[in-house]
Amino acid sequence: MFLIPLLAFPFVFAAAAYRLYTLPRRCIAGTLRLAKPGLTLRTSLTAAAYLGLLAYVVVLPVLAAKVLALGTFNLEAWLGLGPALAGFPVAYIASEWTFYYGFQRPSRHA
Repeated sequence: MFLIPLLAFPFVFAAAAYRLYTLPRRCIAGTLRLAKPGLTLRTSLTAAAYLGLLAYVVVLPVLAAKVLALGTFNLEAWLGLGPALAGFPVAYIASEWTFYYGFQRPSRHA
C-alpha cells in the first residue's frame, strides 16, 4: 500500500521544492496572478496550500534526520515515518490542484 507513493517520493519532493521556489518568482515577475485578488476563499485556500506544502517540505527532512540521528537502524521509527512519506504525494497533488484554480495566467497578446 505504501510502496508506490514511497517510490514516487523523491520525484514529488523535487517537484514540490521547484514549485515552492518558482511560484513567488513568477508572481513577482508578473507572469502569474491570483485568480481573484483581495481576501476571498480562493485566495485564502491558495495561500494555505502554499504554506502547507512549505511546512511539509521543511518538516519531512527534519523528521528523517531525526530518525537517522538515532544511530542504529530503528525499524519502528522508520515505520512511523512511512505514512508521512507516503502521504506527501497526495498533499502535493492537492496543493497543485489548489494552485491551478487559485492562480491565473495572464493572457498573451501578439
